[in-house]
Amino acid sequence: MERKDIDFYQVLGKLFYAVAATDKRVVAEEINAFKKYLKTKWIKAEEFKNHNNYEGIKQIYLTFEALNQQDSPDPETYFEAFIKFKKNNEHLFSKNLKQLISSTAHAIANSYARKNKSELIMLAQLDLELKKE
Repeated sequence: MERKDIDFYQVLGKLFYAVAATDKRVVAEEINAFKKYLKTKWIKAEEFKNHNNYEGIKQIYLTFEALNQQDSPDPETYFEAFIKFKKNNEHLFSKNLKQLISSTAHAIANSYARKNKSELIMLAQLDLELKKE
């Protein structure tokens, strides 16, 4: 896997971790929703048909897990890392991929006691960014 591919998958893991941790905690329901989306939606995504799906998706998960094991989560830093990466690599983000990213983020946020204020703000920022061309 090339470095740029690894960066791409890692930044997705960071984004999904940021959504889960935006309220300063990650609960089992959020992790389970995230894993379910990876197994059911991401593995079937058209964007990954020409790549090694499993390795990329595994990298997304491993990044999320590594961040979740750290003591002091800073979700805003990881969210900003995603935004910066996306702005510098727009060509990697097809319409379908943007929809998949958004639906995954919303599924994570909805998985435990619905969306709280901090999650709503982050999701609104994400959706605005994903609508940009």
